[in-house]
Order: sequence, then C-alpha cells, then structure tokens
Amino acid sequence: MPWLIDLLKSSPLLLLVLVVAVGFLLGQIKIAGVQLGVAMVLFVGIAVGSLDPALKLPDLIYFLGLSLFVYTVGLSSAPSFFRALNRQGLRQSGLVVVSLVASFMCVLLLGRHFGLSGGIASTVFSGSLTNAPSLASALDTLRSGGASEAQLAPVVAGYAISYPPGILIPLLLIPLFRAITGVNLKEEAKTIPAYRLMSEKIEAFTVRVTREDAVGVEVKVIARELGNAFTFGRRRREGLDEVVASTTTFAIGDLVSVIGSESQAQRVVARIGEMTDVHLEHDREQLDFRRVIVSNAKIAGRPLSELKLAEEHGAVITRIKRGEFEFIPTGETILQLGDRVRVLARRENHEGVSKFLGDKPRGLMDADLASLGLGMLIGLLIGEIPLPAPGGAHFKLGFAGGPLLVALVLGRIQRTGPIIWNISHTANATLRQFGLAIFAAGVGLKSGYQFSETLHSGAAVPMLIVGGVSSLVCGVVVLGWGFYVMKIPLNTLFGVYAAAQTQPVTLAFSVGQTGNELPSTAYATSSPFATVFKIIAANLLLTLLK
Repeated sequence: MPWLIDLLKSSPLLLLVLVVAVGFLLGQIKIAGVQLGVAMVLFVGIAVGSLDPALKLPDLIYFLGLSLFVYTVGLSSAPSFFRALNRQGLRQSGLVVVSLVASFMCVLLLGRHFGLSGGIASTVFSGSLTNAPSLASALDTLRSGGASEAQLAPVVAGYAISYPPGILIPLLLIPLFRAITGVNLKEEAKTIPAYRLMSEKIEAFTVRVTREDAVGVEVKVIARELGNAFTFGRRRREGLDEVVASTTTFAIGDLVSVIGSESQAQRVVARIGEMTDVHLEHDREQLDFRRVIVSNAKIAGRPLSELKLAEEHGAVITRIKRGEFEFIPTGETILQLGDRVRVLARRENHEGVSKFLGDKPRGLMDADLASLGLGMLIGLLIGEIPLPAPGGAHFKLGFAGGPLLVALVLGRIQRTGPIIWNISHTANATLRQFGLAIFAAGVGLKSGYQFSETLHSGAAVPMLIVGGVSSLVCGVVVLGWGFYVMKIPLNTLFGVYAAAQTQPVTLAFSVGQTGNELPSTAYATSSPFATVFKIIAANLLLTLLK
C-alpha cells in the first residue's frame, strides 16, 4: 500500500485518472435502484484523499474542470435561460433565494448556539451549499483583515467538513422525495410544453385544402396563427409538387404535407381543410429528402428565415435532430454546428443544398475549440473583476460565476461576426462530462484528508451538525415548498434544487434521474442568483458572528 501511495503522490495525472476511472465504474452500480454516476467520482476522491495529505491535485486542474463544466452548461442552456426570464423563471429564482435565506438563518442561529466564529460559520455555510466562490470571498475578506494562513486553516476545515454532507444530502433527498411523491418523471415531463415540443413523435400527414378562408393566405401567416409548432413540406397542385416557402399560398384542392405531431396536424386540418389517406412523403419521384450535417460556419448561428433555402435553393428543412432530440424548425429556429437536418428538395438540388449547409463533420471540432477557448478566456477575465460586497468587502464571480455568466450571454448572441459561440451538441456533452469528472475528482481529493482529520476531532461535530442542517433545510424548502405550494414539476424542481446548491454533481444526478435536460435549464436560470446571494451571505456571517 505505501508504494502505491508514493506512486500516486509522484504522479498527479495517474491519481486523477485512477479516481475518475474507479468513480465512473462504481457509479454505474445501482444502489436501491439509483445510480450515482459521476457523483461517485467525488466520493472516491474523498476516500483516496483521506489516505495521505499529499494525495491531491493542483488547484488548476479542478478549477479548469469547474470552468469547463459551467461554461458548457451556460452555452447549452442560454436559449432556455432567456426564455425563462419571465414570471415562471423569476418564481424559481425566488424559491432559491428563500431556501438560501432559511439556510443562512440556520447557520446564524446554530453558529451562535455552538459558539462558532464568524470565519468558521461562513465557511460551513459555503460548504453546506457547496459554493467555492463564497468561500473564496470569505477567505479574501479575512486575509484583508490580517489573518495569517495558519489562522485560516481551521476556518477552511469548516468548508471541508460541511462540503461532503452538502453533496450527499441532495443525492439522498432527490430519490427520497421522488419516492414520497410517487411522480413518474417520464410521464410528468410529457406535460411540460418545452419538453413535449421536443419529444412528441414527429410524423408526416397530408391535408387537402377545402376552406375558403385558407385560400391566398401566406404560409407564414397560417403558421404564426397556429403557434409555429409544425412545418409544411410540399404542396401538390395539379400533379406538380413544390416545396413550401414562407410566402407560398394555397388554393382549393391543393394537397399539402404537414410535419409535426398528430395534435398539431389536427390544428392545421381545422384551419385549412381535411385529413386525407394520401401519403405525399412516400412519393420521392419529384421531391426527395436527404440528411445533412450543418458544418458551414457562415450559416450557423443564423435563423432559418435569413437563409432563404426555399427561394434560393428550392429546399425546405422539415426536421432538425440536435443530440437525442428531433424537432420541427420554424423561421426563427437558429441552426447550430453539428445539427442533423432533414432537407426536402428536388434531387438535382441536393448537392447544392448540402454544400451550402456544409455536410463536413470533420471540420466541426476546429470551430468548436476556437470559440470555446475565446469564450472561456472572456469568462475567466470577467470572473476576476472585484465587485463590492456589504461591509466594504469585495468579491469575485470566480472560476464558476464568470464563465457561466459569459456563456449565457454568448449562447444568446450565438455569433459575433465570423465567431460562432455555440459548439456542437456532441462536443458540448463530451466537454461537460469531462469537466465535471475532473472537478469532482479534484474537490474530493482536496477535502478528503482534512475531512478525515477533522472528523476524528471534537471540533468536527458542531460543524457537521450546522452544515448538515443548513443543507437539509435548503433541500426541504426547495422540494417541499416548490412541489406542494408552487406546483413546480419535479423535472424542473430538481434543477432548481441543484441551482440552490450551485452543485454540478447534483445537477448531473438530477439529469440522470429525469433522463432529460429540463433540470439543466432550471439550473442555468437560477444558479447565478444563488451564487451572488451566497457570496453576500458568507460575508454577512463574518460580520454577525465575531
């Protein structure tokens, strides 16, 4: 055993790979029907780190993982984040703040009861809610007040002691609350409009135009009236098939192919005519379809309406597959690199359309890495800007807040001149998982030995109690109040809880539980509010508990 520890101490890379590999393997094991997944990497890191104080990674490694994770989450969640900045999104963020106020009061009152100093109470608060920026802010304030590194050691121990319960409690509460409520997450997700639009079975229907009030009306007007939740593929008039452009109009007797869910098709039928037994999509003599991968950087990040595919290329995109989801595009849909689109056009136009869209997957990674590096650079620079906090102190958004904030903005902008900020779905998912894995390994190893040592001393007990209660209260408020009072679906609520904890591991676990990305959207919406509140609260504890 000593030789193995010496080997791991001499090779941080080997240590990282060992923890990640063992963590992922153990994470696949089901415990009471639940897989911990990447969360197990954290616990393996704690176990290995407890063996020797030198068994830890350079801070740079896990800060890189944290920054990479939150940046990719921000990019993928940006469109949903800004759509959620409405009454519903603000309600979720308000719930997060209320839960954090409850946790803050618990730490304040219990800290006084156990006689904890402001420094220890502050780091226990940060650890119980797993927030590194608030820890960094509190330590910076203490250093500014003249505290030495030796004086800061017991303060940091508060974070190390309360951090593991801050991870474990949500991982226990989420499946427990799911069992208590008896909610079928897959069925519940189908009731959420954002998910339903992305997951409903897409089919092709043929409708005959019979209504006089549909004659002469441009397709874009009809689509807007019906909510843009479907698309028209082709129109057959007197035996001639043509792709449907936004300015196409219908006449009595036209056969029109409608691509969408059955419920959406019925709405189209009610608006323009009657359903038929004809299947225009099966007739590939005049018009045919082809799958094309979007790899042309010049068109990525632009809405479909600007591309004028129907007018200039005689083609229409009827479906887009992004990751595991296939959905119906509208004129406002923005193409992303890596999208697989289904194009309907005459065969002689296929090559031209494919060239226009790119259809060269090998070039995707070059564009991804260029924009990824620049975007993260901007995020890290923003994270280093000092911002004022109560009591004359200052704080920074740090390695997490800066990249997340910038990613949300850049993901919304989509592109700046030739730079496409969004990366392909596949690259995003891979980098997100990689970043989370090295972050979890780094944090586990860093806190493992200190956690073990403090746990064996009497000083650990009050820290564990205060931290555990703080984390538990946060979860009970978010889940209980959010579900029973605010009626927030669990698919979304688990993401709100992960945001309240500002914990990537909790988010990954939530996504694994739900099997969809709804928690990620809620996380991206509320976590910036949570981070700022925790930084302020941590500094308040320094002032209120001397």
